[in-house]
Amino acid sequence: MHSYSLDRGYHRLYTRRMEKKIIDIKEETVSFHARKSFMESCGFDMGKSETSAMIHMADEVRSRMHNTINLKAVVARFGQEVFEKGKVVIGDEEFKCNFFSQIPETAVEEVYFYVVTAGKCELKKQGDVKIMDQLFADIWGNAYVEAAAAEIKENVIEKEIKGRFPGMNVCLSDEFGPGYFGMPVSESGKFAEILDAEQIQVYVNENGLMMPPKTCAGMYLVLNRNDIKAENACIRCQGNPSGCRFCSVGR
Repeated sequence: MHSYSLDRGYHRLYTRRMEKKIIDIKEETVSFHARKSFMESCGFDMGKSETSAMIHMADEVRSRMHNTINLKAVVARFGQEVFEKGKVVIGDEEFKCNFFSQIPETAVEEVYFYVVTAGKCELKKQGDVKIMDQLFADIWGNAYVEAAAAEIKENVIEKEIKGRFPGMNVCLSDEFGPGYFGMPVSESGKFAEILDAEQIQVYVNENGLMMPPKTCAGMYLVLNRNDIKAENACIRCQGNPSGCRFCSVGR
């Protein structure tokens, strides 16, 4: 297991500025969202007769995964002081996204980090496992992670900020995280370490990837302006953040 280890003094330093909670997510809470995401990912045409047979097969695969779907999340809130000079800084760790350079420091009220996992999400074997069954199991895992992350955003983070900023016009930024907006996938290790993701059975392997595979991490900025939005083309941008002000996207 690979670890971004920190000494205890450093850990106390940044946890004094952090409020963290661990959340167990009930499967029935997100099952509708997960099923909708699954159907969209598969591209099922509900007007075709053969679709019902495929859905039956997919549901049978889902039932064989029941005991391996374990939805958990760790969510942490930091003060506005961690956003400075176009990056998020927590202790000695820095998080950079290309779009950060477009966000004024005065627009940021707080920063939220999260890690969400769907657990092992394994297909319980019954003899030889068919390739289609494996494919459906993989799509189900992705669907549950997506649904759990949406649950954390909508029913944890957004509810919190409404209660914390009564009367203020605050909103969440676009979601930033490993693999998009120019943030390297290897930054996953920093998320896992800072949030102590092992508390929800998530660890980082020797390649810097979070395990179990059906796990994701991200961050949101709480903004006091609602006009700060990234263009779709910015999400996968790999350009140098110093060039954002010269970019033609969105003009």
